[in-house]
Amino acid sequence: MAKHLSVSEFMSRNVTYVNCNEKLLPIAKTMRTENISCVMVMDSEEDTPEEKLAERFPVGIITERNIVHFLANHAGQGLDHVTARAVAPPTLVSVHEGDSLFEAMVLCRSQRVKHLAVLDKEEHLVGVITYSDLVDANYNQIELQAALLGGEANEGDLNAQLMELSLTDPMLHIGNRRSMEIDLKQTHELSIRYNRPYSIALLDIDFFKPYNDNYGHQAGDEALIAVTSTLNNTVRGSDRLYRYGGEEFLLLMPETNLEAARNAAQRLLTRVANANIKHEHSPFGHITVSIGTHSFDPEMELNAINQRELYIKEAKKFCEQGIAAADKALYAAKNDGRNRAVAAVDL
Repeated sequence: MAKHLSVSEFMSRNVTYVNCNEKLLPIAKTMRTENISCVMVMDSEEDTPEEKLAERFPVGIITERNIVHFLANHAGQGLDHVTARAVAPPTLVSVHEGDSLFEAMVLCRSQRVKHLAVLDKEEHLVGVITYSDLVDANYNQIELQAALLGGEANEGDLNAQLMELSLTDPMLHIGNRRSMEIDLKQTHELSIRYNRPYSIALLDIDFFKPYNDNYGHQAGDEALIAVTSTLNNTVRGSDRLYRYGGEEFLLLMPETNLEAARNAAQRLLTRVANANIKHEHSPFGHITVSIGTHSFDPEMELNAINQRELYIKEAKKFCEQGIAAADKALYAAKNDGRNRAVAAVDL
């Protein structure tokens, strides 16, 4: 299946490198002359020879879009002293060469980027892959699978293939659980790399089984869609909402500390309650949610370099522990009467 194919099979190894202290104008000229959509910014000293840049660590990607945005935001200002570091986005989104195409597509979508740096096990740059590359590769695999099936291929087979590649929940049009797991792992790694906090919130619709039992499953689906819309209209643009399962959601909040997560949870509680979605079989008379939150702050959690390396190496395990902590807080919120938020740190 396409999602098991590795990034290394489709990435471009022909990468143009620039020193992080390189000036913007020469970079723009290089991109125009070589007809390339991006250059890789490497962490290096000003006198690092060009042939040695590939041995350095990548710190950013500059795309045509980055240059256009920078010029628009600095119109009328001199550009002679602007360096690559000033233009490149502050966060480098990357994948490893053994990661799957599916993982790469999730990161492009969640991080809203169209270019990903591809790293080896030592975190050295080995290539770059674009969102267009990923889309083409995924759908080429579907076509190949259909050709191999030949006369046995049917609409159900192809739909199953598409569902396996899907990043979103088909009814709610938000990320699904598989894409959430990949996004959370990347957010955890970026949190440690750049020393920034993040938080997650697990949300569960209160008394949803009685709602389904009494109003019917179609009404239940409509309620899920309405709650999703309310949540999406409440969260920040940088937050990502996922369907975790059934009537449960996971909200991923990058660069959000404990206090900000508390405030966000209270806003969500209020907005869902104020949506006033009728629920006669709830003691509240309308649909409400219960929320459990967990926050991770590298400055508070990690004290040494070796701890940071461990937290990155074991990112999946620590993400699972974070979800478990939020789930425990959610259980406490429901056990305490529902329609409330509890932070894991308070248990």
